[in-house]
Amino acid sequence: LDHSSAYGYERPTTPHLESLAARGQRFERAYAVAPWSLPSHASLFTGRMPSDHGAHNEHIRLESSWPTLAESLGEAGYEAVGFSASPYAGIGPGTARGFHRFTDYWRPFTVRQSAFGWRVWTRLTGADRDKEGRNIVQDVRSFVEGRESKRPMFLFVNLMEAHSPYQDVPLVNRRAFTDVSDGRLERAGSVCHRAQSFDTPVGPEDRSICMDLLDGASLAADARLGEVLALFNEDTLVVVTADHGDEVGEQGRYGHNTGLRETVLRVPLVLAG
Repeated sequence: LDHSSAYGYERPTTPHLESLAARGQRFERAYAVAPWSLPSHASLFTGRMPSDHGAHNEHIRLESSWPTLAESLGEAGYEAVGFSASPYAGIGPGTARGFHRFTDYWRPFTVRQSAFGWRVWTRLTGADRDKEGRNIVQDVRSFVEGRESKRPMFLFVNLMEAHSPYQDVPLVNRRAFTDVSDGRLERAGSVCHRAQSFDTPVGPEDRSICMDLLDGASLAADARLGEVLALFNEDTLVVVTADHGDEVGEQGRYGHNTGLRETVLRVPLVLAG
């Protein structure tokens, strides 16, 4: 949240979210119920706390004990459709229950992320990287433009551009707020990404570059948001939020699932339409 220009950040990281907030309602104190994706999405879809719906570290699945938003809207005559880049907001963990159509996108990105050769090639060539946001937007556009049903629609879109590793976004976004070399960006991004999993130390220069990369990743997410918003008129009810935040060196911590602190739990929430 503190890296979003829609919430007063000095860099223009989220211009489309700013425009949406200007014609809608921006909530200043919205909070996720958990510091990671599965329990947070399960709560978004059920309206229940993790202690009720039971999808958390000890049980990696949302069971059918509680009705979901997609199920309830389906019963009310809506067509529920989802496109998600997160493995925890999808078919496997049960959070896609009730959607009439749902597409997971996280597998291709996961394979590329783990392929050392792909990372070297993109760094040497300056090629764009992507967390499947491009494919998600293309598929959302194809679906919306080809849709013939007259039923009202509930559309859920999950984008991972602002999620670490922050350097894995299109080049124009990756370099938007920094002038260091691509190799230096890669090293700093890898150091910060590794610190999230293994609590390894991060020096001040690497941390500063990671802040620049996070800003670029936020800009990439906002660009994809803008592409989705362009498919609909201003009468469409739009809700933009996040399932958690990230720490980038605050109190020496990186990533999320690190505790119940403001930097991890406070999220943007904008409604318009």
